[in-house]
Amino acid sequence: MKKLNLLAIVASIALLGGCQNMMKTMVAHIRIDSTQTAFIAKGNAYANFCLSKNMLNRQAAYEFSTIAAEMLDLVVFDNDFYKTTYENGVSGLNENYQKDPSGAAPACQELERNLPTVIANLSNVYRKYAQELGVARSEENQRLAQQMSNFRLPNTPIPQMSFPNVRYSQEQSKTQNFLVNSNSGLTQCRVTSNNFVFCL
Repeated sequence: MKKLNLLAIVASIALLGGCQNMMKTMVAHIRIDSTQTAFIAKGNAYANFCLSKNMLNRQAAYEFSTIAAEMLDLVVFDNDFYKTTYENGVSGLNENYQKDPSGAAPACQELERNLPTVIANLSNVYRKYAQELGVARSEENQRLAQQMSNFRLPNTPIPQMSFPNVRYSQEQSKTQNFLVNSNSGLTQCRVTSNNFVFCL
């Protein structure tokens, strides 16, 4: 494994999320806009930066990262925009830290205070979207079954078909792992196929 800074982690990733977005858009889906995408990307950047400086509670960071990554796996979004926003966020935070290291602690403390509210709000939105998609995909399944019954041969059973449910999973084959030098020593980071970076 290579020792890389947080910016180099994402810069080294090939475009992994394109096929996932294509699969999602083949069925009922929810697309989030650039504002929502940027919010999650910046949160990912801030959480990892504060973790790298040992200035953020790891449990809170894990809870945020888990629900944020689940959200990205559920919805359709601009992967390239997410990746660029994350990279710019980490780069800007590191530059500011080099200029004024004393400014990092207050910013990370504020992030830690706000994370419970952010996590709760993201969880509520995720549940809402998941419920809406569940209903929409169930209706699609019913329409597909009806269409197939209209074209089937007499006395031929209708095969059971359903559209895929896109869910967050921690499959190692879809991730890249790196070691990052941080204030608290070497940290293992994992990049999902949706470009979400876990550094815990």
